Amino acid sequence: MRKSRLDIPKHERLIDSMTVQFYWADAAEELIGENVRGARRIATCGVYINSWLHVGKDDFLATIEGRKLGNEMIVEYHQNPMHHIATDRNLTIFLARKIACTCLDEEKHEAKQTPKAARCKYCSREGSKMKRMKCSQCKRVSYCGKECQQEDWKAGQECKLLAMMNNK
Repeated sequence: MRKSRLDIPKHERLIDSMTVQFYWADAAEELIGENVRGARRIATCGVYINSWLHVGKDDFLATIEGRKLGNEMIVEYHQNPMHHIATDRNLTIFLARKIACTCLDEEKHEAKQTPKAARCKYCSREGSKMKRMKCSQCKRVSYCGKECQQEDWKAGQECKLLAMMNNK
């Protein structure tokens, strides 16, 4: 029996998987035009919308606000993709996998040839993953060095939330 449109949750009526595909395609277009910053912003919006679509409004908002942690679907649809678009190399590979066409195949091949990179959580500089320091508490965030880590901890300690999620 087919569901009535009113029986479908409101967030599913507003967005669907096709909407998310438009975000991935738009981000890929920006990347082809060498606007990496724009591509990352659009891809970030796509990740947020995809998360909202798959986990639902209430769980999504609770997680974003830090009230609900450890939901496996949030990890799958939000945290992992956010990690995958953090560096230029990973953004290219992520978008090449998400879009249906082959327009990013060459860029994907080039990206896979470059060494893995990480972005400092505090200053946002991208650099070699091997030279970055990981946070000893959450094991997810990386920094250029001790100075950036100390400044980030003064600014706010998001790592406590991540550490709680890792320990669950």
